Amino acid sequence: MAEQNPTKDTPDKRLRSPRFKDLTGHQFGRLCVLRLAHQRTAAGALRWHCRCECGEECDVTAGALTSGHTQSCGCIQRESLGDRNRTHGMSKSRVYRVWQVMHRRCYDKKFVKYPRYGGRGIGVCDRWQQFENFLADMGEPPTATHQIDRIDNDGPYSPENCRWVTGKENCANKGANIRLTYQGETLILAEWARRLNLDPEVVRKRIHRGWTADQALTLPHGTVVNSIPRDSTTGRFLQTNPPAGVRRRK
Repeated sequence: MAEQNPTKDTPDKRLRSPRFKDLTGHQFGRLCVLRLAHQRTAAGALRWHCRCECGEECDVTAGALTSGHTQSCGCIQRESLGDRNRTHGMSKSRVYRVWQVMHRRCYDKKFVKYPRYGGRGIGVCDRWQQFENFLADMGEPPTATHQIDRIDNDGPYSPENCRWVTGKENCANKGANIRLTYQGETLILAEWARRLNLDPEVVRKRIHRGWTADQALTLPHGTVVNSIPRDSTTGRFLQTNPPAGVRRRK
C-alpha cells in the first residue's frame, strides 16, 4: 500500500501557502524525501521524513535539506570520523617510532634531546609532518641497526638532507664535525677512536661534557672529570674556547 503524503490532507495553513514547496520525492545528497514528518521541531518547524542510501530513515527540516547542511542520516560524518581515526597500521613499527622521535627532538621542549635539535633551530619539513610522506620518501630502515642521519648537521629533517645509516656510520658522521689534536696530530674524532680502539660514541660524549682531547682519548672508563658548562639551549661552551685540543669545523 502506497504511503500517504500528509501534505494532501493536513489542515496546517502553511501547507496551503503559495511559498510552500512539497519536497516529496526529491533527493538531497544521500537522502530521498518520502513524506512530511508527523512531528515538528521544538520550535514548531516542519520536518521531512527521509530515507538514506545506507537504509536508515530520519526526519530533517526543509532548510537543512535545501541548504546542503544535511545530506545523510549521519553516516557521512561517521565515515569521515572513521577515516581520521583509522591508522596506517604501522604505529608499532620501528620506522614510525623514528618519525615520532624526530618530531619530539624538534618540537617537544621537554624532550631530553630538544636543546640539540629544536633548541638549535632544527625542524621537520612540511612534507614530513605526515607520516605517510616520510615513509614514502625514506622507506623502512634497511636493518634494525640503521638510524636516520642528517647530511647537513645544521639542516632540517627533509628528503634531500636525510638518509639511513648504520650506528657506526652515524657516530662517524657526528665525529666528522669534531677534530681532536692529540700528541701533536689532528684527526677527526672517528679516526682517533678507530686508531685507539675506542668507542666513538663514548669519546664524543666525553668531548660534549667538556673533556680535553687528552682526557677523552686516554682516561679509563669510569673516570670523573669536572665538566665545562654549556648553554642548555645552544649546546655551546660557556667559555670563549672549547677544551684544549678540540676544534670544530665551521
